[in-house]
Amino acid sequence: MTNNIENMLKIIIGLMLLFIVIFTYSLIFGKSCICPDGSVVSGTTGDPNLDNYLSLCEKFSGTTSYCTRDNCITCLAQSRNDFTLCKQVRDTYQRTECYALLAIMNDDLSICDDVKASRDRCLSRYASQMQDPSICERINNIGERDDCYSSLIYYIQNISICESIRRISTKDSCYSSYASYSHDILACEKILNVNTRDYCYSNYATSNYDAEWCDMIKTVRVKDDCYRSIAISLHDSEICERISTTAKVEDCKSDLLNT
Repeated sequence: MTNNIENMLKIIIGLMLLFIVIFTYSLIFGKSCICPDGSVVSGTTGDPNLDNYLSLCEKFSGTTSYCTRDNCITCLAQSRNDFTLCKQVRDTYQRTECYALLAIMNDDLSICDDVKASRDRCLSRYASQMQDPSICERINNIGERDDCYSSLIYYIQNISICESIRRISTKDSCYSSYASYSHDILACEKILNVNTRDYCYSNYATSNYDAEWCDMIKTVRVKDDCYRSIAISLHDSEICERISTTAKVEDCKSDLLNT
């Protein structure tokens, strides 16, 4: 009985290893996309059986599986390195993503020109992946261009990126994000909107456990919450005393006793 179990385990392990080898080989050499349901979309440049692969994609009609029809065609376009297949993707967002993936894969920005209506979104996706703010400059729509710059601040952490943004609200958010990522409190001073600036100071103060920066906050409620958060973090009742009302001071001290 024991030998049978051991043999069965060996067979199972052997099959698992075989699957891993085939899977790895297909990814490296066959350019295959294997979906969670076990379906395979594969192909190489110049494969004459394109219609067969497209017919396979047509079978994926559900929306709950990753392998929807459009995802399947996107996967096929990648595996064959053929951006013209993206035209057959029906969903506008997915079609743009298809073009963007191929543009990134080939390091070829001109592929985004083929998508026309969603060219700006394709360029934004490309800029984000390549972490290149100069690509954002090519975007025509101001809102899309601003979002493109804003999305890069996490990766590049250069405040000059925020300076390129036209819309005030997006620029303020960019400064706030920069202050958070780079731990540069001076970026908060550039924010025009009072609420956004207050939360920028609050986030910096609470992240660095420095109640002095709570003093810079204009909105009383935000300032009080800033003091309270740091008081609890440092278990320092003296910081509670800086809160605006007696009732809130007592609540802060009560919270300290319960932590």
